[in-house]
Amino acid sequence: MKQHTQTEAIVLKRWDYGEKDQIVNFFSKDHGRMQGIAKGARGSRHRFLGCLDLFSYISLSYQDKKSGTLVLMDQAELLCGFPNIRKTYAALMLATSLLEMAYRFYHEGEKDLRGFHVLKDSLYALENQKGQKEVFWSALLHHLKIMGVLPSFQEDLQYGKQSFQLSDSLKARLQEIPSEKFENFSFTLEEENILHPLLRTHLQYQLELDIDWAPFFQGVE
Repeated sequence: MKQHTQTEAIVLKRWDYGEKDQIVNFFSKDHGRMQGIAKGARGSRHRFLGCLDLFSYISLSYQDKKSGTLVLMDQAELLCGFPNIRKTYAALMLATSLLEMAYRFYHEGEKDLRGFHVLKDSLYALENQKGQKEVFWSALLHHLKIMGVLPSFQEDLQYGKQSFQLSDSLKARLQEIPSEKFENFSFTLEEENILHPLLRTHLQYQLELDIDWAPFFQGVE
């Protein structure tokens, strides 16, 4: 008898597969980042209607397959579609950056409840219009702290021949990021101009990831 698993999840990426199916990458509350196949999703009016759009927060039922890494998605119920985010291009781009963080930072099959809650809480903060840039920076810094790769920020940072000088007030605020609770952090434009290249360089050194966040800030004031 096939065993069905129920979990909450947020849709990160989606690809059409064949004429009617879709491959979906999602961040689940109970099992971390996963990838599944939703058979007949492109023609279904009941099992997946409105549930597989990017950053949809859903209740998902699925079955593990005997071979391969894809799970078989049975059906889903939409918990939140974040309609306010979808109203503006700037909010859409920043929401996409939140999905990119989860997709790039966490490996498939590795459960991380704190990472799931940072993604969910940051999407709700963006939905409730609690400062768009602040949500981005807060999510990024929280993810880095969860993964144990957040810079200490106790002194100026050096990566090879590249150095970054931080003011004492910025260092102090960057050391206040909590481990358990998602909180918004705001920075001046001057501070953002330091953090953009600093954290991009840090990710290159720590995780071998080269992510240019600038395109996600299009239209953001």
